[in-house]
Amino acid sequence: MQIDWMQVYNQLFTSSLTACFTVMGGVAVLIMGQLALKLFVDPINKQAELIGEIAHSLTFYANYYGNASLLEKEDVREATQTLRRQASQLRASAWTIRWYGLWQVIGFVPRKADVIKASEHLIGLSNSMAHIDRNTIDQRENDIRSLLRFAK
Repeated sequence: MQIDWMQVYNQLFTSSLTACFTVMGGVAVLIMGQLALKLFVDPINKQAELIGEIAHSLTFYANYYGNASLLEKEDVREATQTLRRQASQLRASAWTIRWYGLWQVIGFVPRKADVIKASEHLIGLSNSMAHIDRNTIDQRENDIRSLLRFAK
């Protein structure tokens, strides 16, 4: 029985080439997946987490609005800084998410104009901790909830 070395070589070469292309394809898919994750998914998730934090802050600091003179100065300072920081982070998130227009059309993120407006209302809340005008405070809070699409 004679071995056809050319046929063995061709089969070995073909199998090796197939394995190499399979591994290279897997690596390419992994790299593309990680790129998509880092460029698109992570920033969208960070914005969603921030919106959750804002929902928490609106509830947690609700007793501060209009009552700042009755509370500890350091607590009021912390509340105003938290709201202002979240407003700034929210505004930044609208600019760090790539292809924001596409994601807002699909419904993955709130409209950019709504995010900017909610940021303005958060800053307004942080500035008006000591004001007694409860109607203005309630209106700002309701606007933020509506713009960022979460209910009371």
